[in-house]
Amino acid sequence: MTAQQATVVRDGGAWVVKVNGEEVTDRKRAQGSAINEAREWLLANGGGELAVQGKYGRIRHKHTIGRLGPDDSRD
Repeated sequence: MTAQQATVVRDGGAWVVKVNGEEVTDRKRAQGSAINEAREWLLANGGGELAVQGKYGRIRHKHTIGRLGPDDSRD
C-alpha cells in the first residue's frame, strides 16, 4: 500500500483529518483529538506523513507515522 499524507486542518469551528482532500474521520472540537485520529488512521492504512496546520492554515509540524508490524502491539 502506498504511503498517505494526512493533514489536520481547521474547518469552520472544528478540526478534521483530510487525505487527498477528503475528510476521513469525524469532525473534532479539539485539535489534539483530530491529531490522534489522524495517527490511528495512518497506522490502519499503511503509514505515511501527518501534517498539522495551525489555526491560521500554516503547517505547524509534520510527523512520519509508521505501520505496525505483526509483532508490534498497541495495548
